Amino acid sequence: FTSCHAAQTVSKPGHVFEKDCRMAISERMINADPPLNNPENEGVAAEMFGNSIETGPGLVPNEGERVRAIRGKYKGRIGYVVNRTAQMVEVVFDRGGWKRLMQSSIAAEVTGNGCATTPSGRFASGQRVKVVSGKYQGQSGVITGCKVKVWVDFDSGDRRCLAQSSVLLDPLCDARPLPPCTPPHAARGPSATTEDAIPERAAPANVPESSSSPASSSCASRQEWGDSPEETVLDALSALGAGWELSPAAKQRLMAAPCVIFTGTVDTDARDAVVVDPPTPPEEVHFLALQFRGRVVTLSPRNGSKYAPAPTRLSLGGMDLELVCTKLGSVWQWYYVVASGAGLPELRVAEELQRMADFAAVCPVAKRAARLQLLVSPVLPAHMLTLHAGEFEVIDDVVAGTQCATDGCGFVPEEMLQRLVMQMGVEPSVQRGACAVQARVYAPGLGVFKGMLVTKPGIRQIQLRVSMRKVARSRMPYECADVATVAIKQIFPRASHARRRATTKLSPMLLNLWRALEVPRGVVDAYRKQSGVGKGNHAFLVGVCDPFNALPEGTVFAPGVPGSKAFVTRFPCVKAEDGRVLPLATERPSEMSVADWTWLNTLPFGVMMFSVKGSCSLPDMCAKGDLDGDLYFCCWDSNILANVCPVELQSPDTIVGHEGLSSEPTDLQSTGGAVGTGPGCASSRTDSQPASDSATRSEDPSAHHSMRSECAFDVASTSSDSWLRQVQSHLSNASVVEQAGMVGKLYYAWAKLVRERAGGIRDADSLMVGQAYLDSLDLGKHGGHTMVSERLAFLLNQRTA
Repeated sequence: FTSCHAAQTVSKPGHVFEKDCRMAISERMINADPPLNNPENEGVAAEMFGNSIETGPGLVPNEGERVRAIRGKYKGRIGYVVNRTAQMVEVVFDRGGWKRLMQSSIAAEVTGNGCATTPSGRFASGQRVKVVSGKYQGQSGVITGCKVKVWVDFDSGDRRCLAQSSVLLDPLCDARPLPPCTPPHAARGPSATTEDAIPERAAPANVPESSSSPASSSCASRQEWGDSPEETVLDALSALGAGWELSPAAKQRLMAAPCVIFTGTVDTDARDAVVVDPPTPPEEVHFLALQFRGRVVTLSPRNGSKYAPAPTRLSLGGMDLELVCTKLGSVWQWYYVVASGAGLPELRVAEELQRMADFAAVCPVAKRAARLQLLVSPVLPAHMLTLHAGEFEVIDDVVAGTQCATDGCGFVPEEMLQRLVMQMGVEPSVQRGACAVQARVYAPGLGVFKGMLVTKPGIRQIQLRVSMRKVARSRMPYECADVATVAIKQIFPRASHARRRATTKLSPMLLNLWRALEVPRGVVDAYRKQSGVGKGNHAFLVGVCDPFNALPEGTVFAPGVPGSKAFVTRFPCVKAEDGRVLPLATERPSEMSVADWTWLNTLPFGVMMFSVKGSCSLPDMCAKGDLDGDLYFCCWDSNILANVCPVELQSPDTIVGHEGLSSEPTDLQSTGGAVGTGPGCASSRTDSQPASDSATRSEDPSAHHSMRSECAFDVASTSSDSWLRQVQSHLSNASVVEQAGMVGKLYYAWAKLVRERAGGIRDADSLMVGQAYLDSLDLGKHGGHTMVSERLAFLLNQRTA
């Protein structure tokens, strides 16, 4: 071999190892006449990846070249190279996400003429293309959407979804780019109007025009945050000596990402000992990061204490970080926003949050802290979409007796759902079958919403229920008040629903429930073995409400589920009354039209529609469920149904403690910070109870702010940061943080009692601990204060002894 650049050793014929990269040499190309025209590697073939497709004249893929993963976990995914090392390449996939892969696991991806489509290796909306292969070969049109595949509007008027490899740029013509469904941060530019944020569709006729006042007519005032806060924060952290350096290409890749989220760890014993990790484009984004571009820093405790209180303020590289919220995942995560420093304009974090929604009006403080967590719900970048606020309307809930029967479930027009799912770039099979999504909606003019959106014919706007609104609309002027950001968490039906049955191992909690409902142990064991090999007659279906309010009382409609009835519950199910045998609607109800019934039967397997009629909420009867995204366990096995003996709903008053032990409340610290409410507990709070009631039940009322003082905000005081200071004080309270650690302890205490007591989950102590476990989960979602009874403290101490 001649002129092999920096060759170090030859391990075997046909392979040369270079200092910077491995080169697999093709004997056929070495002997080719003439040899490759490469001044540095004359006579050396191009890198031959696993499928023998050459990347080009270079030895390794260059930045910007498109590649396809040909083996491993990400086999089949297509993306473009953003950086490379000696043996690895960093690839950003078209579907979203960023991965570091071995060079031997990728191959070059070329279009129909073997050339890259754009400098970044991808098509863009608005480009004019010509089809060079396939059924539509020879036709020309304009790209209106581009993810994994491209949507092309042909000159003939047709619209088709095509593989990128089947189209080429048409150099003869150019088209004005169509307005895409932009991500939220793109709407901040002075040229981004609310009409541009709605692709291929004009605003509804009943949408009021945007206000012309200077405070709300444009988002241009956000430029005062700095032209590029990402670069400013990045330079400040680099100067801090974090131990990492970024190449110009890596920095450019970061700036091209939807947002930059800096992550690191902090020593809770030395609050200023912060270590920031090398920044990478995030695989998932959240609304907080998109709103505070480049100013969000996520930290976790480093000293091994999972439930350490969060520092309210930190100083890092000359920047002042202010705590916004915390969230418990695999690790405890603290979310900070850079308020000032490093040459950045000072940012009033509390005021900016108030411009998003009226967080100050949420009471009590614990619930306000839980609502702030909605801002950090992670989704893929392609799943964060921007719409016009006029495409939404808020509708009332349906009440069954004294309960809400439609809690957390709204509606979306069929064509709009297809448009949203298409813009997310999911597989065509998922697009065709999508009938519901779990979403978060952030709109200053409407509020913050959370729940399900199920398709409904005959409507033109997305209909949000009042029960979906978790934070009221902002009462402050906002530059983008007409913009609504939609974060799609999940699409239903899932890919797993194609099998029409679940293949996961049955939960011990479910087996205990069946035994409590008098299903013979032999029947339970036989079904457990049957389901272990993928032959179980059950599945997890997402709960939604009847869009036509016509299903008979007490019934559910589950397309694809055989039979006339099904066993339904949800997790956690810790009481015998949590399991229900519900009749399936298999014939058209008298109050439903033929067209509506026909439409219902076209829905795919994966959803369960609950009737909204009756004296109580049907989802609430199934282990206190709702319709904001809960998955319901549905079993249609004939042997299980034949042996289940459902029980009537129990009143909490029927659960009593043991004699000889006081039912007076004891301090939380006596159980190591346990939370939850048991029978006899003197202080418990749910969302349905008045906030003032919770305050008056505190053991030491003087130790807490009164609910009246916490919520005494008027329009003039919403710009104050006192409400955020209360949240930060709450999150930095060690006893509050310790409560989160009691969820697991209460569950294991309940599971131990169920195993050891003859009554199983019907035992009085099991019911007490199980209820405390449920209440501890509610505290994490909705906030509140609670105490435990002496009996509950005794049981927990007995377990840990």
